[in-house]
Amino acid sequence: MLGAVAARADDSFAQHFEQAQYQALPLGTARAGAPPPPVGPGWQTVALPDIQRPSRPPAADPGSERAMHWYLLRWTMPAGLAADEPLVVYVPRAFSGPLQLWRLDAQRWRPVYDDQVWDLEQWNLPLLLSLPPKLLAPGETLTLALGVPAERGANFSLSSVWVGPEAELRDRHALRWALQRTVPAASSLAMLLLGVLSLFVWLGRRHERGYLYFALAAIGWTLRNLHLFMIHPEGGWALDWFCWLSVASIWWLMLPTYLFAFRFDARRMPHLERWLAGFVLAGTVITMPDLLP
Repeated sequence: MLGAVAARADDSFAQHFEQAQYQALPLGTARAGAPPPPVGPGWQTVALPDIQRPSRPPAADPGSERAMHWYLLRWTMPAGLAADEPLVVYVPRAFSGPLQLWRLDAQRWRPVYDDQVWDLEQWNLPLLLSLPPKLLAPGETLTLALGVPAERGANFSLSSVWVGPEAELRDRHALRWALQRTVPAASSLAMLLLGVLSLFVWLGRRHERGYLYFALAAIGWTLRNLHLFMIHPEGGWALDWFCWLSVASIWWLMLPTYLFAFRFDARRMPHLERWLAGFVLAGTVITMPDLLP
């Protein structure tokens, strides 16, 4: 069913799925954990990446507040690949609730992976999911289902998917991890170091406020980028404050950036600068968690 939609390079055993079979099922208020629907009627072909804005409830249950969006893939073990070769599913990006991976074994769905640990970071976390060892012999077909839960009205998406030997897909995963996680962390640290240096320069030249504004902008930039590479708090007040920090830091970045830019204008606008500072301060305080009902 999916042989025509999975691309494989001539010298590669891994397959790149740019289409999948799709079906959505309603979810109750309980934690998502039910297996995928049976293979057969009810599935429709969709292109990958699949980006839905916003999530709609399944037609079978329009009153449902949550839905599990299932994507069915079939991968055939190529000849020449050793039976004991470690196999993985590589998902560059999945956005919404915790991703699930199931495999079909003797007409029964068996769980492989449930991304409860990295739920909050999953949107920016490439996933390399290991399959059970010695799963297939050459010529046999592996049926997989990826589940993406989403609330009604919430955006959700699933990138294209790779299935194949770990040795072939490990470097792809490592490269994307570097671009999505390591590079933001390294660039934020470099900017913070420049900000600290600028702050020390300003301490020796207090009359040149541009150095101070640059230092504050660098700190704001670092705080704004924390959500790109830090492990988020699991929940409760810590998560609320972390989310507030991620949003409020945009203001803390923009204010000193504007003030820094004003240093290059011959005109002075003290009233505008005070108004901007007051606006940022008020917005920071008003948006604090649990401050307002």
